[in-house]
Amino acid sequence: HRYNCRLDIFEGRSMSIQLASPFATLLEAVSDDCAPLDRLVRAAEILSRAANDVEMVAWCEKELNGYPSGDVPEYRKAAAMLQATDSYGRTLPVYTNDANFLEAMAECPIFQSLSAMKELCATSSSAEYKVLFHPDTSVRLLKTVPGATEVFRVIQANAFRSALAGARQFLFNWALRNINSSVSLPGGLSMTALVRVPSTTS
Repeated sequence: HRYNCRLDIFEGRSMSIQLASPFATLLEAVSDDCAPLDRLVRAAEILSRAANDVEMVAWCEKELNGYPSGDVPEYRKAAAMLQATDSYGRTLPVYTNDANFLEAMAECPIFQSLSAMKELCATSSSAEYKVLFHPDTSVRLLKTVPGATEVFRVIQANAFRSALAGARQFLFNWALRNINSSVSLPGGLSMTALVRVPSTTS
C-alpha cells in the first residue's frame, strides 16, 4: 500500500511522491526469501513497538532469543523419534504399548533462536539432531524404559527449515494484516534502511 501526495512547485507544475508505509516495505522485504530473517524480525520488533502491538513484540523477542518454555507456535513443533541409550552405549528405539505416551513424546518443541536454527540448517541437509528432555522429565522417562541410561528425541534438520519458513510466513501475515496502518517509526528511522542488508566493501 502506498500513499500518494502532490506538491506544488514553481511555474504551476506539480509532481507526485510515493510514500511507502513501513508495513508495505516490510512485506516486500519478507517476500524475498534471500532477505535475512533475523534482520527482518528485528525491524518488525521496532515497528511493532511503534504500533504498540505487545503480542508481536513478544513474538519477535522469542524468535530472536529463543523460547524459554514448551509454549511454542505450531510451526515450531517437529515430528520426533523417541530413542534410548543402554548401558552398552547402543542407541535403540523406544517401544511401549502406551499409544498416548508415544504420541505425546513424538512432538518436539523447537526452542532455538532464529540464528541458532540457521546455523543448524547450514551444518547438513540430512543431519539428525538429538534433543534432550528436561531433567525432571528424563528421570520419569528412565523409569518407564528398563535398562535405559538416557532417553531422548531425534529430529531431522528439515524440522528447523520448516520452523524458519513458518516464522517468515507468520511475519508476512502480520505485515499484510497491518498494511493499511499508519505508524511513525521513532527517531527518524526508516524501514527501508532497517530491512536492507548493508553492502560490504573490500
